[in-house]
Amino acid sequence: MTKLNQEAGASVKDSSNKLPLDANVLMSRVCKLEEHLKAGLIELKSAVYGTEEVRTPDTLSECAARITKFETHVKEEIAKIKSALVQTDTKLDDLHQRMLSNNLIFFGIQEKTEERVKTTICETVRDQLGYIIGSKDIDFSFRLGKLGSHHCRPILVGFVNRWVRNDIFSSKSLLKGTKIVIKENLTPSRLKLFKEISGLVGFRNCWTMGGNVYVKFGDTRRQIKEISDLKESD
Repeated sequence: MTKLNQEAGASVKDSSNKLPLDANVLMSRVCKLEEHLKAGLIELKSAVYGTEEVRTPDTLSECAARITKFETHVKEEIAKIKSALVQTDTKLDDLHQRMLSNNLIFFGIQEKTEERVKTTICETVRDQLGYIIGSKDIDFSFRLGKLGSHHCRPILVGFVNRWVRNDIFSSKSLLKGTKIVIKENLTPSRLKLFKEISGLVGFRNCWTMGGNVYVKFGDTRRQIKEISDLKESD
């Protein structure tokens, strides 16, 4: 196992016990809610229609009070479960992003016949950024997508050391004026958020750093975790 994979595995292992609620707990709560719903319906039907032995239904006001109490309890429990699911989903996305934190995606590098992608990356970083790396600094690298007529598929690169990755990413401004662009490897949800934000404020006013999305508001910079954060800043 490479160092990158070891770090990613350790991150997941260290954080696995910190999830707000795991799937088993949530499933248990859903099952209990289901049982409560069934029991509640039986009780309400009994209150309205009576039992087979004694058909003495409650008054309409008593039934209405029971229904209101039952409805309130179910709604509160559903709201708690939804909140727990959102927290769990957020935590899992954080873990996923940490696993991608050693990666970068290079766009605009022309493909070569029978190319060795690691060599291509090393040469590009050296020639365009003046930063010397070797194949030992790269855990993996490959072109994304199917080969097309443009011969310029993006390259996903996983670096062994995060500081090497960070140095390269922080030097991406040196690529201005070229066709090459370096971006972070984001989770699907963060990539979607970034695209939505950039569509609203423009690419020049938003960026990612450490897998997080940031927006410039005048002289201030703010992290945006969801689209509503941007609206609150208006």
